[in-house]
Amino acid sequence: MAAVGLVLLIMNISLRPENQAVVINPQLLDLSEQFQLTGEIRVTQHWPAFLWPGQPGQVKLTIENSGGSSDLTASGLAWQARLELPRFNLNPGVTITQTLQPGRVQHMIWTIDSSQRGVVSGTLWLNLVRPGASDGVVNELILSSPIQVQVPFQAFLSWQVFNILVWTWLVVALLSWILVMRDAL
Repeated sequence: MAAVGLVLLIMNISLRPENQAVVINPQLLDLSEQFQLTGEIRVTQHWPAFLWPGQPGQVKLTIENSGGSSDLTASGLAWQARLELPRFNLNPGVTITQTLQPGRVQHMIWTIDSSQRGVVSGTLWLNLVRPGASDGVVNELILSSPIQVQVPFQAFLSWQVFNILVWTWLVVALLSWILVMRDAL
């Protein structure tokens, strides 16, 4: 029975993602009156703590700006998120930029995978990009968050084959237990 618990624990590791939420007061940002944001900005990060080699996962950044006005949409303000995760393939790429949409929930999602094993540390950056003097842009750092993903050693099985084998073993063990219990009664 302990073996079943251990297998379930191992399988559950990949199902438990890391989550982190931060609430930012926009009044603390160095923005001119032209770009004032109201309400609060809630930034939630979500990433897998564990991936099998070749198994895809997602890093998701959710931005909720509860205030603001629709006038800001045309102001040139944008969110720019950058994911730095060495030894991982990142899709759609390292940087994602979206126009700020006040009062709406915005998502930035990367699909990640790696065939290399080990613990990989990286950083998730979020900037507020606004027009600057003389047609330039100013990046206001909103968040810099460390993330870590573990890719364990896996001898020769893909994660799909491993999961099929484990689930098959669990079903056979459960059926065997049911048969033994039925005969005992």
